Amino acid sequence: AKPLGEKMAIKVNFSYMKGKDWYADDTTNIRPGNIKWEWDPGHDGLNQYGDEIMAFLPVGENRTYIPVARTGYKDKHLVNNDVENLKMNASLHYRLSPGVMAILHGNYGTATTVYTGDNRISLSGFGIFQAKAEVRADRFNLYGYTTWQDAGDAYDTRFLAVNMNRLWKSDEQWLRDYENVYLGKYYKYGVNGFDHRIARAFADNGRIIPGTVEFAKARESIISNPDFKQGALIINGSRLWELAGNYSFEQGKWLPGLLLGGNYRFFDLISDGTVFPDTLGNDISFYEYGAYLELSKKMLREKLDMAASLRYDASENFSPSLTPRFSAMYTIKESHSIRFSLLTGTRYPGAKEQFINKDLGPSRYMGGLPGIVENYRLPGNAFYQDAVEEYNDAVDQAINDTRNPVEPLEAMILYLPLLEQGIVPQDAFSELKPERVFSFEIGYKSRIKNMLYYDIVYYRSTYHDFIGFVRVNKPRTSPTTDLYTAFQQMNNSNMRELFYIHTNSASKVEIQGLSAGIKWLVPLGSVLSWNVTLSDIRTEHEDPIVPGFNTPLFKTNLAVSNRRLDQMENNPGMNRVGFYINWRFQSFVDWESPFASGRVDPYATLDWQISYNFQEPKAVIKVGANNFLNSRHTNTYGGAQVGIFYYVSFIIENLFQNNGKN
Repeated sequence: AKPLGEKMAIKVNFSYMKGKDWYADDTTNIRPGNIKWEWDPGHDGLNQYGDEIMAFLPVGENRTYIPVARTGYKDKHLVNNDVENLKMNASLHYRLSPGVMAILHGNYGTATTVYTGDNRISLSGFGIFQAKAEVRADRFNLYGYTTWQDAGDAYDTRFLAVNMNRLWKSDEQWLRDYENVYLGKYYKYGVNGFDHRIARAFADNGRIIPGTVEFAKARESIISNPDFKQGALIINGSRLWELAGNYSFEQGKWLPGLLLGGNYRFFDLISDGTVFPDTLGNDISFYEYGAYLELSKKMLREKLDMAASLRYDASENFSPSLTPRFSAMYTIKESHSIRFSLLTGTRYPGAKEQFINKDLGPSRYMGGLPGIVENYRLPGNAFYQDAVEEYNDAVDQAINDTRNPVEPLEAMILYLPLLEQGIVPQDAFSELKPERVFSFEIGYKSRIKNMLYYDIVYYRSTYHDFIGFVRVNKPRTSPTTDLYTAFQQMNNSNMRELFYIHTNSASKVEIQGLSAGIKWLVPLGSVLSWNVTLSDIRTEHEDPIVPGFNTPLFKTNLAVSNRRLDQMENNPGMNRVGFYINWRFQSFVDWESPFASGRVDPYATLDWQISYNFQEPKAVIKVGANNFLNSRHTNTYGGAQVGIFYYVSFIIENLFQNNGKN
């Protein structure tokens, strides 16, 4: 960063990172239902893909039908765990007048990495560009920006695995081979029957093996093909434009402060049908805009600070909304204050929640607009997946009841009423609505003798039409036409379709939380700090909505730090040394997503850092470690197993200093 004269200045940032990421290597069996043995023919590994393709075959005890899955490929064989990241930005600042600044700013970045989203996605050469123009002053701000992205050579690992399997043998042939071998139909070829390992080995004969030239060639052909029936390439060149600004009117003795503002956004979705249904001749774009007015006033000798606002929002695909808000803060005395707020808000569904129509392999992930959902004719023809799983569990428990076991077919018929209750009603997905929330918050902040600072806040939010997603199971035969046939198809991946659909909750959703923080200025200039956060979500049991809250109930941090040990006596050299130690803990999370749902275990980490400050040139070197005790953990269900991370950094200031002047 450097001034160029009295009116102009420039700032440039550049960073580059290259390394090897941690692996996502959890192959825990996530198939619904009770797992009877380790060698489960229906094994569906969490970080193993392609084994989602399964069917019920008569290869269980007494030829009962049990799930059999294709052999999957592990995550580490499908992705390149090399990480590469380039980030650049530059800005030009020009002072138009003493109180007005014009700014031109640009960001550019590229990335190669793997992340867990709707599926495990491998990014290769992903790029994003943003340009912004802004005029900033004391009482007004006006800016516009645009963001363009390019998915580069990104691909979906699940489709890579599924199509890798199908490249050498169709699903139907593989399942037929497995069944025939297990039932002893290949005795004449010298192949023993009634052994699941032998049946799988025979069905896998000719499988493309990771590490071979054949595998590398097949992988390259699949990840370069955007047709998910044969390929895995993801195209996304979506763009966003926004124009926004605000103006603050001067506050008088009796007049409140007045702030006016507004914004306009335009989205252009470009994925060539790989993410959104923007196929040839079906361009997808939409806009949003809003405006707000805020009044603020200090009263009671400036001890009471109140603010009220009203916001108007509109979207191309939804009705406009008005949301008022009110907040107040009262200073009891100089070091004690209490604050209170009543807030309403409207959140319009985002681009993904409206338009996404993405094939995930074993399922389809869809936005909730009627035009997206209605083509699949789900009402009356499908079950909610929650009802399917409840039915499967009930049947399984009845069959395996040690005191009074029930015959499989009898148990299936006995619990059919559970399925009937789970048939998707006719009015489902008829409308996607904006999410509305009413929230109140109360907080208290204080300090004691300029040594102990603490802050505590409680909030409670009630959502109506909460936007989450539901899981829907559509068998080939409509359950309203033939329920008996439908329940035989709903557990067979070749005879049913699974859908994850964004929709609104049928009942209210409540979220409440409490957070508290304390800072204590201990001797020698050190700071001891502690904070804790509690977050809880509640939904109605009968509501099929999956909120995807994905937030731990409990989080806490305990840290001690000192930027410089310059208050210690008789410590030659220590006055330039600083340190930071932090212990973090979070409780378990019941993670919910279209990729996979399951429990993220609780974990704790210990971070530390030591720094040394130089005088000439003015600089600081930092050495540290994150997760120093190497507590292996994941932040998301199905994500990478995170371990220890060491780092060294060196920062030099005023590099362009000239004769004491910047």
